[in-house]
Amino acid sequence: MVRLSSKTLNAKDLTWGEDRAVSRSGAPWGSRAGRRSERTTVSLYVEHKPTGVRVAGIVPSGHYSKRELGDLTQQLADRLCKALERSIARHSRSPSR
Repeated sequence: MVRLSSKTLNAKDLTWGEDRAVSRSGAPWGSRAGRRSERTTVSLYVEHKPTGVRVAGIVPSGHYSKRELGDLTQQLADRLCKALERSIARHSRSPSR
């Protein structure tokens, strides 16, 4: 799970979602080609429950070690928190609200 890096957002107000996909290419199913033929993609979203504002992003498909994928996922989560803060600020300034 990702760590919340924002000081202004309350973790209780957020809903996180993650989807991981692993695809194999160039090797028939059941072969012992190993991880070198697997490509992993991660998509994350975070939603602010009080406002309903939601932002999403992906870690591009690639060959990653567990540590690399964890680091990239955390970096994406940090970017999403900043984007969510900006979106909430825009949402709260909106004259239609």
